Amino acid sequence: MYHIYEKMPHNSRVWVYASNQTLTNIQKETINQQIPAFLAQWTAHKQELYASYHIFYDRFLVLAIDEQLQGASGCSIDASVRFVQELGKNIGVDFMCRDVFFKENNETLKQISPLKIKNAVQNQEIAFDTLIFNPIINTKNDLETSWQQKAGESYLKKYFF
Repeated sequence: MYHIYEKMPHNSRVWVYASNQTLTNIQKETINQQIPAFLAQWTAHKQELYASYHIFYDRFLVLAIDEQLQGASGCSIDASVRFVQELGKNIGVDFMCRDVFFKENNETLKQISPLKIKNAVQNQEIAFDTLIFNPIINTKNDLETSWQQKAGESYLKKYFF
C-alpha cells in the first residue's frame, strides 16, 4: 500500500539504492509513475506492506516500509530488488552502484570508487570533515540523523589514522 514518504514513521525500515549517475527529470518522472504502482501491490506473506519512496539528491532512491504493521520477508525484499534493477535498466541507470558518495566542500555531490578511497584521503580530496553518505543505515531515523557523516567518524575512519 503506497503512502506519502513524509508521513512514514521514523522507525520505518529503509533501503537506499544509489544511482551511478544523476537522474534526469524524465527519469524521475518515470520513477514517479512506476514506483507507486509497485508499492501499491507490494506484499509480504500475502499481506500489504505500508510502503513509500523518496528520491534524494537526484541520485538516491529510498524505499521505506512501516514494519510495525507488516514486516518485510525475504521474498518481498527480493521482489523490490528485482523491481529496482528492472526500473534502472528501463531508464538507463544502475541503482546498485557501490561507489562512495561524498559532498565536495560539503556541497557538491561526488562519487568515487571504493578502490580509490585511500588515495583520495592521502591527496586530501576527502578530508576528515568531508561529509560522506553512510550506506549502512536501516531506518528512516538513521537516514535523517546519520546518513551523512564526517568521513573521519565514519566507516572510512581507518584511512585517517
